[in-house]
Amino acid sequence: MQNILIYTNVDKDIGLEVTKRLVDILKSHNKSIWINYRGVCEIELKEYCIELSEIPDKNIDIIMAIGGDGTILGLAREVYHYDVPIIGINLGRIGFLAEVEIGDMENIVTFLEKGKYEIEERIMVEASITSDPDRKDMIGLNDIVINRGSFSRMIEVEIHINGKYVDKYFADGVIISTPTGSTAYNLSAGGPLLMPDALMMVITPVCPHSLSARPIVVSYTHRICVKLSEEAENEKEVPMLTIDGQEGIELSGKEDIYIKKAEKTIKLIKPKGINYYDILRKKLN
Repeated sequence: MQNILIYTNVDKDIGLEVTKRLVDILKSHNKSIWINYRGVCEIELKEYCIELSEIPDKNIDIIMAIGGDGTILGLAREVYHYDVPIIGINLGRIGFLAEVEIGDMENIVTFLEKGKYEIEERIMVEASITSDPDRKDMIGLNDIVINRGSFSRMIEVEIHINGKYVDKYFADGVIISTPTGSTAYNLSAGGPLLMPDALMMVITPVCPHSLSARPIVVSYTHRICVKLSEEAENEKEVPMLTIDGQEGIELSGKEDIYIKKAEKTIKLIKPKGINYYDILRKKLN
C-alpha cells in the first residue's frame, strides 16, 4: 500500500495537528501521500491536496480517515464507486468504524506492511422513490430512515417485502438498517444487533403505537417497500427520508420508497486480533 489518501474532518482535527503528524509518519516510511479535507487547503500541505474525484488518477491504495464514525459514514458515500479500502483514526466519541486510536497511529504503517489487518466488506443500502425514480445518490452505510416531519404527529407506513404485504405501522417512522447501522439509530429504537459481516437488513419501527410491532430481520437479497398512504397537509407534516442521519430528502407524503442492498460494498480495514464483542462492551457500556 504505497499511495495513501488522508481524508480529514477539519471539525474534529482542530489545527490539523493529527493530519500533520500522520503526514510525518507516512513520509518517514516513504509513502506517497495525498490529502482531502473540507475547507481551504493549508499552505504547508497544499502540495498534497487533491479532490476525491482524482482517486483513480492517483492510483490510491488506501484512505486513512481522520475523524469519527460520522466522518467514515460520509466518506463511504463519497467514495462508493472507487472501491478503495478505508481505515479510520478515531477523534470521535464512539469509534465503531474508526477503530484506530491516536495513541496507536505510530504503528499504523507497520501493521499494514506486515499484513496484520483484515478487510471487512460491509453491505450498503440504496433507496429509490416514486416521485424521483432517476435519482441515484440515495446510498447509505448505516441506514435509510423514513420519519415524520417537524410536526409532532405519527405517520402511517405499510411495509412490503418482495411485493408481499407484511404490516402497517402508526409510528414516528421506520428504520431500514444494515448490520453496520444496527449499533446506531436501530439500537436506540429497540432493534437487534447484527454482526458486521451478516448478510441481513433489519426493519425497525420508531415509537410504534402498538403492543405487537417488532423489528423484522430480512435477507439482504430482499427488496423492501415502505408505502406512505397520507398526503402531507402542510409543510410541517412533510415526512423525511434521511440517509445515515446526514442527508435529508423531503417526501411528498403519499409515496412508495423502495430499499434494497446497494450493488457495491464498502471495504473497511481492521487490525487483526480485535474482538467485536469486546468493542460492543467497551463502546456501549
